[in-house]
Amino acid sequence: VSLTHLSIEVLKLSLSGVGTNKVAVTVLSTGCVSLLPVEPQGFFVLLAAALVYRSVADNIFDANNVVLTRIESIGSTLPSINIKEYLGSGAFSNVVSLGTEGMFMKMPNSAALEPSLVREAEILQGLQGSEYIPKVEDLCLLQANIRGEISQVRGLILSGVVGKALHHLPRSNWTMHSKSIIGAVFEAIKYAHDRNVVHMDIRPGNIIVDVDAGDTCRTMLSDWGCSLNTQDKLDKLER
Repeated sequence: VSLTHLSIEVLKLSLSGVGTNKVAVTVLSTGCVSLLPVEPQGFFVLLAAALVYRSVADNIFDANNVVLTRIESIGSTLPSINIKEYLGSGAFSNVVSLGTEGMFMKMPNSAALEPSLVREAEILQGLQGSEYIPKVEDLCLLQANIRGEISQVRGLILSGVVGKALHHLPRSNWTMHSKSIIGAVFEAIKYAHDRNVVHMDIRPGNIIVDVDAGDTCRTMLSDWGCSLNTQDKLDKLER
């Protein structure tokens, strides 16, 4: 059980083939589940068995039970931070959409991972000219009041496409918009490479798409936390 101040993840490991050349470890993961009240029960139950078999719909933030107060900021003009919906979790952070249209926020899974969020903000600030790459709105220190428990957490507020990961896109939409999606990802990669930045983690889970009622598809290449600035690497080698 991996527990942070914002989420919990339960991993079930099974060992098979002991003593043979087919030995293997099978991992069943719940993914990161927010430590906040969930629907329809209205509360969070810390039971490993319940989490392993939870439904995807349970993995949401209840905005009525979270109060975020900005303590430090890099100069955002955004209004107060209001969580609208839990969007998902990765290896480094939780992602939520905000009340302001097109805005979302990343919060690290633990305090130890905050430097990766700061580094991602620095990378993205150098890639602000592409419509297919998230735009940095603020990197702030937040005071989080969660069910009466107060802690501090770093938040990276971004703007861009608020949708779903590519592997959750219905096949009918993929068939219709595949050329547009591939083209958008190519443009994002090209834009970054022209500025000496390599993404390093391109996969369906990091390609965000939004298909509206009029069948217009918008695409964004997200999660630049693992990216590298190749020019920085070259400068260090030369020194």
